[in-house]
Amino acid sequence: MTHLLRAFALTSLMLALAGGVHAGRHAERKAERQADPAARGGDTAPDPAIPACGPQRCLVTVAGGHLQRDGRPWTPKGVVLTGLVAPEPYLRGIYARSREAWGPQLLRQLQDIGVDTLRFNVSAAGLDPDNPMPDRRMGPEAKRVYLAQIVEAVELGARYGMNSIVTITSGDVTGASDSERVPGQEAVRGWRVLAPLLAKQPSVVFNAFNEPDYGGTSRIDTDPKPWQEWRAGYQLMVDAIRASGARQPIILDGLDMSRVWRRLTDAQVPHDPLAQLVYDIHPFPTDSGQHRKTGKAKIDYHSPEHIEHWLGGWCERHACIASAFYSGSAGNPAKAHCYDARNAPAPGLDSARITDDFLDYFDRRQIGVLAFAGDWPFRVFDRPGQPGARLTGFPSAMRVQGCAQSERMYGPGERLRDHWLRLRRQEGAPR
Repeated sequence: MTHLLRAFALTSLMLALAGGVHAGRHAERKAERQADPAARGGDTAPDPAIPACGPQRCLVTVAGGHLQRDGRPWTPKGVVLTGLVAPEPYLRGIYARSREAWGPQLLRQLQDIGVDTLRFNVSAAGLDPDNPMPDRRMGPEAKRVYLAQIVEAVELGARYGMNSIVTITSGDVTGASDSERVPGQEAVRGWRVLAPLLAKQPSVVFNAFNEPDYGGTSRIDTDPKPWQEWRAGYQLMVDAIRASGARQPIILDGLDMSRVWRRLTDAQVPHDPLAQLVYDIHPFPTDSGQHRKTGKAKIDYHSPEHIEHWLGGWCERHACIASAFYSGSAGNPAKAHCYDARNAPAPGLDSARITDDFLDYFDRRQIGVLAFAGDWPFRVFDRPGQPGARLTGFPSAMRVQGCAQSERMYGPGERLRDHWLRLRRQEGAPR
């Protein structure tokens, strides 16, 4: 009888322990599902645990070579949004679809995975009051509508507790193929009408000009001219923004799609009377041996050592942000900086490993990472802005066919969610 009682007690203990383990795993899975937009269904209202931005909240400043938000150290966590890259009649293809994705559903999905920063790309030509666009349809009223849509997007993001980086952009996607490709008078005129409206929005950070086409990376170690030209262009941008009365930080892009800050000196930096400049990095991974897009050779930029080389120590002394990153398939590997076992630039180096290495590199330097693009399908979400959207992810082992056209879910969405939510917890923000 004693043996039976002991056996019964031992069995009960084992069942209790197993139940406890099961309950613990169930709780972990429940927490993971709650952070997954697909499990939350169609929530669109802002998370009540995250306060909206306002006059006394979400104010970004630069102090001691780092970003602060409301006087506390802050690492931005966010996405690029492209639905305002041109006035609505000029949006085409993926950009038109990204406009359709915009709204409360997408904002709540982003909020649930830790995003606190939105980067809006907007059209220099679309803003320029002297440029009616090639078809002559952008008159004063159409310009006012476009301006209002930009301000409304910033205000909607602020309701979800999100800062907005507003970036003037040029190029074909902005509706004007003849738009200036470096900071110049077109962008100055754009900032003169936009900056006064954004100066009143405390959640805004200015991004002066997206990816200027200065060139000169190959000779940067011996020729100071690229940085001299860069300084002249960006001084125009800083002056135009500050003339509006805006006091928020201003982000400047570097050379070679804003991945190079090497050999820049403080004497070559545009003068900002408020000393609130931030330096942008767009760490899209490339390799010189395999990736040639539009006939242009690419630099090696697929390891922390490469980033370190091309930054040249600049971000150790200055506030920086990595405001555009992506590596994965998204159904278009040629444009997604995708790597798998077939085209690895080094043994074992695929998009999953590159994502982990890059996030770790920027994390150790308190540099925020934004994904390009949060409103494109199969980048962060499979169907951004739609109920039940799922995060992209990487398999646990290197996949030979990860970059295949059919492997659209091969991307960094889950990695970014984990990274952003961990940073949010460290900063003491809700969840």
